Amino acid sequence: MSGEEKSVRTRDPAAKLSAIIASAQKLFAEQGYERTKMQDIAEHANVAVGTLYRSYPDKASLLAALHRQIEDDFIEAMERGWSKGASYPERFDGLVEGLLDELVRGQKRMPLYMMTRNIVGAAEHRPGERVMRAIDGLYQEAVRAKAARPFPPGYQAAIGHAIIEGAFRAWMADPTPKRRLGVERETQGLLRRAFEITDQECSASNDSG
Repeated sequence: MSGEEKSVRTRDPAAKLSAIIASAQKLFAEQGYERTKMQDIAEHANVAVGTLYRSYPDKASLLAALHRQIEDDFIEAMERGWSKGASYPERFDGLVEGLLDELVRGQKRMPLYMMTRNIVGAAEHRPGERVMRAIDGLYQEAVRAKAARPFPPGYQAAIGHAIIEGAFRAWMADPTPKRRLGVERETQGLLRRAFEITDQECSASNDSG
């Protein structure tokens, strides 16, 4: 066994999973989901096929894992933007800015995130649900501070999802810096009006991070 092969076989589990996810992302993007075989992914990641199947029993599980990784990045970006605001309007503006910044940064991954028909009802994953729960948590903080309009359960999620998804699709249709700025401002305005965000400073007790 060569030194290179030995180093591959002795990689820690986290490194192997990272290599598998990176390889799946690359091959799904280049070859398409349907044409990519599990064997292709194992070979590209330089892991045994058995290792791949123990971690991800099928392609749907792999695509769901890719979705969760993208969602983790979205959640981190919007929480980072939220934490910078001194008032709730600024926090909601920062949330939108963070999401769009991440959308631009990960632009090449977004066609994979739009692949939902392959995993709806599979791999116990519902695309977008985790991001919307995170947005709802921040929104509820503003409601508790009486800085945003309270909605009956479920209404806010539906409204927020429609606004955010609309922003994503608008930018993806014309992915230019000028359009990105326009989409950001339009989305910030929509959120402020829809949730009746008040120009209230955030107290220390209401800080989310």
